[in-house]
Amino acid sequence: EVTGGTAGPVTLQASTTAPALTSNTLSFTVIHGAAAALVLSGATTDLPGGTARTLTATIQDAAGNTVTSGAQSTLAVTFAQVGGAGTVTGLGSVSAVAGVATLAVTGGTAGPVTLQASTTAPALSSNTLSFTVVAGAVAEIVLSGLTTDLAAGSSRTLTATLRDAAGNTVTSGPQSTLAVTFAQTGGTGTVTGLGTVSATAGVATLEVTGGTAGPVTLQASTTSPALTSNPLSFTVVPSETATQIVLSGLATDLTVGSSRTLTATLQDAAGNTVTSGPHSTLSITFAQTAGDGAVTGLGSVSAVAGVATLDVTGSAAGSVTVRATTTSPDLTSNTLTFTVVAEEALRLAFLPLTPVGPPQVMGLSQARSRYSMRR
Repeated sequence: EVTGGTAGPVTLQASTTAPALTSNTLSFTVIHGAAAALVLSGATTDLPGGTARTLTATIQDAAGNTVTSGAQSTLAVTFAQVGGAGTVTGLGSVSAVAGVATLAVTGGTAGPVTLQASTTAPALSSNTLSFTVVAGAVAEIVLSGLTTDLAAGSSRTLTATLRDAAGNTVTSGPQSTLAVTFAQTGGTGTVTGLGTVSATAGVATLEVTGGTAGPVTLQASTTSPALTSNPLSFTVVPSETATQIVLSGLATDLTVGSSRTLTATLQDAAGNTVTSGPHSTLSITFAQTAGDGAVTGLGSVSAVAGVATLDVTGSAAGSVTVRATTTSPDLTSNTLTFTVVAEEALRLAFLPLTPVGPPQVMGLSQARSRYSMRR
């Protein structure tokens, strides 16, 4: 009794040795039997994220022959992940053709992956196939960081991550150290500290500091490959710490008895008006610090939303220099200089000139007449 093995034509013959006799030949063909096994094959080398590879599941009989015909040659074969922290996409069910089912999978999340193929009728499970998904080529930059308000003068860290098509951080190879440029692409506010940083293991970080108040939109980019990140937006708001006072007002001549408004603005280190917090209501003292002229109305005023105003009136002609100060914190403004002028001096300066006629010569009779009148 013989048992069919490898499929194919077979020719048999019987013989003896003493005497040496040989029979006629008997020929037949071994064909595959019923499906008894499922063999999964494919590359086991590292698979970069975003890159595809083909898996093959072969339906075999008990002797290892591919079941190339019959109902079992077209069984539905399911490819599934049965282990590993990495991932691939494209898994699912495929109908075999002549006992062979193929499926293309694409590297997803980096990490080890173990796959297996199976059928339901008959219930067969293949051997396992394992490989590791690794980061592929850089395909995107992801910019991250806080989007809450940033106070002027305060800092925050921005992070640009170099990722492959599957979202894996590119931690090794030349592209893991690409130069990443952080730049402002929108908004009326400003930040300082922007520039270019080389990534380390696929990650570049940069610290920026709030400047001018207003909305800010930032992006990160590389040149080779040419990639631009998602935008990151936040608002720079004034600091609540005043570091300077800016005194403003007219510097033209001020007539005695006339008034003008002086304005003292509390600003942070970036030049923003301190509109909130304790420093926005500081008491500001306006005082004359030089000049031989004088004004009235000087004194202390509490700021409102970082701005204090005071009306002064010219009182004595001459130069006047004014300055604004606070005591806690100890701040001193720039000086503002103007001249107080007398009103009469201004009026006389603009009086029209009266023409003077030629001298007249009086006769003796006219002189006597005027003398008599005076008497």
